Amino acid sequence: MATIKDIAKKAEVSTSTVSRVLNHDKTISVTVETKMKIFKAAEELAYEKTSRSKPAPKSLLNIGLVYGFSDIEEVNDPYFLSIRLGIEEFCQLNNVNITYLATNDSTIDNISTQVFDGLIFLGRYKKEFIDTFKKVTKNIILVHTYFDDYDYDSITVDFIQITKDVIDYFISENHTKIGLIGAHEKIINSTGFFNDNREDTFIAYLSKLDLYNPKYVEIGTYDIESGYTGMYNIYNRCKSDMPTAIFAANDSLAIGMLKAIKEISKDDPIKIRVIGCNDDSTSMYFTPSISTVKIYTNTMGRIGAKILLETIEESRDDKLKVFVPHELVIRES
Repeated sequence: MATIKDIAKKAEVSTSTVSRVLNHDKTISVTVETKMKIFKAAEELAYEKTSRSKPAPKSLLNIGLVYGFSDIEEVNDPYFLSIRLGIEEFCQLNNVNITYLATNDSTIDNISTQVFDGLIFLGRYKKEFIDTFKKVTKNIILVHTYFDDYDYDSITVDFIQITKDVIDYFISENHTKIGLIGAHEKIINSTGFFNDNREDTFIAYLSKLDLYNPKYVEIGTYDIESGYTGMYNIYNRCKSDMPTAIFAANDSLAIGMLKAIKEISKDDPIKIRVIGCNDDSTSMYFTPSISTVKIYTNTMGRIGAKILLETIEESRDDKLKVFVPHELVIRES
């Protein structure tokens, strides 16, 4: 595991700056660019291989990466940052050129005169938006999202099984008062939101076990502030009957929750088992270190790019739907 000293060296900042940024210290005054350098260094060190063989020279392919996340959004939730770095890593090793494409309605008009061997859509999109790109290339893969049909190759995460695994772990620790702080994911290039499988599964699975309590659930957005306010909302609503375990839909939400729990506990000590999701570059360095579900996001990006490359080279017509593995990582929280 990389140390804070390793991250500081790679990002060319002090160890104290790294520590404060990874613990999301609001009092530190650094630019978004500096934060991005630190998060990228942490992500890259987490997946750095001890050795790599030099790839054989290949013809340069040109792929487009449709990507709608800003630096600030990547810092607030490094899930997509890690996937993007995996895509970039694979393409660099295999002499594949990446063109970054905007996610607005004019994108299709702007690239219609360009030649792309394939396209990667990273994030959540409406199917109608993706369909318009078929005129650019038939080689398209969706990373993170998928549809019920098999119109496109896709690689994603089994959030249904993740939620069940977390609940089962809570129950194995004899927790029966189980909560959720989740979020609705914004559909890129749309005003709509996607109803997360984690929320639906949480309600259905606990209801089947006769353990579901709607007072223990808060739904917001995938950021630290939403976890912070969500925890306070649950506390204010359930002071006399608090949940003893809460699943946070990502690690940023878990960080916000833990900050709120620290503040609340100064006057009213509460003990809650918190498990996040993603195992991003912040979770192991935060104090306390965050128990989480490790999702192999870097692998997700690399395999997504690899599948696209194979599709281009083999002219494959049958479509794949791939789920990356996950595992529980129990730490201090």
